Amino acid sequence: MPDLMLLAKLLHLFAVVVMTGATVINGLIHQQAQRSAPGDAAALLRVVLQINRWLMAPALLLIPATGSWLAISAGYGFTAVWLRAAAVLSLALILAFIAGLRIERRLFSLAAAAATEGARTLPASYPRIFRRAVPVGTAALAMSLAAMALLVFKPV
Repeated sequence: MPDLMLLAKLLHLFAVVVMTGATVINGLIHQQAQRSAPGDAAALLRVVLQINRWLMAPALLLIPATGSWLAISAGYGFTAVWLRAAAVLSLALILAFIAGLRIERRLFSLAAAAATEGARTLPASYPRIFRRAVPVGTAALAMSLAAMALLVFKPV
């Protein structure tokens, strides 16, 4: 018989690692995209959108699902401070994902339109919109690292 608790722990840890890694990779790709020609930027941003769709979104759904199941199975009450902090982090990460996704779609649209028009550079509005993504991505990375810390340092 499979150990469901162990499987849930592994899925939970895997989801947090995937979410954190996707956040870092997205930031690196965004840095490259803003220095690229419109066609290259659009291609890079398409990759970011795919990372969000296939890695980050499922991880963000799996984290609270497995975390809740683990907490209930282990008998933790919602009065545990670390558990409340984890719930707040999960919600904040989901909200950051939604906000960031809107910005990333806009950046992709700008780059794709510029590429279609044959522009050599990204439109003047691109850096302004990109600056909106920076605090969202930075906050998401900080929250991801905090979530990892909770995985390791939670009270017994």
